[in-house]
Amino acid sequence: MRDLVLDERLETLAALVGDAATAADIGADHGLLACALLERMPARRMIVSDISAPSLDKARRLLGERGLLKRARLCVADGLSGLDVPVEAIVIAGMGGGTIRAILETGRDRIGNARLVLQPNLDADRLRADLCAGGFVIEDERVALCAGRYYPIICARQGVSAPLAAREAFLGPVLLRTRPARYADYLAWMRGVRLGELARVRQGRSERAQARRRELDEQIAWIEEALAWTPR
Repeated sequence: MRDLVLDERLETLAALVGDAATAADIGADHGLLACALLERMPARRMIVSDISAPSLDKARRLLGERGLLKRARLCVADGLSGLDVPVEAIVIAGMGGGTIRAILETGRDRIGNARLVLQPNLDADRLRADLCAGGFVIEDERVALCAGRYYPIICARQGVSAPLAAREAFLGPVLLRTRPARYADYLAWMRGVRLGELARVRQGRSERAQARRRELDEQIAWIEEALAWTPR
């Protein structure tokens, strides 16, 4: 049987799970990440959950085809409600930052000391700010490219952290410190996205449009400053 090939986003998520012997994939969808994590570490056990029964059926079929069902417990569950035993790592990926934060808040009593591997599709800045203000510490951050889009990936754990300034929350506190590969490209991509939005909102006359213009101008200035200090 051929090895599974992950795209860069899923590969980065898998790398941040590391050597955790027990892990959970929340919102597992097709189960590709869970399958790869189980195959790469034969002693690992996983909880694989999704709020959608049809999506979980896809994961069940893939795990079954590759002989991995004995090491996985699959459950239809909302957020972290399917976690009935402690795990060392929890992946929550492919959702909005607000949805991820709500999942963590609602299921906080099930997290324990697990490493949280979080990949927001939107509002990464708000997620970072909420994490640091809400009893979590950001330990690591990466950037992954997939299908022409860049994704920030945040590794966090429960703990005490200082609040983030708006600039840090937007640019990523660990990314700013470590300037990893892909960071300059990620910044340039973010700049392009915001310049495009700025061109659109300039047509608006409402107070809301004016506030968004000011916000975008500030974010673009932060990006330009960070790019000036980031090696390519």
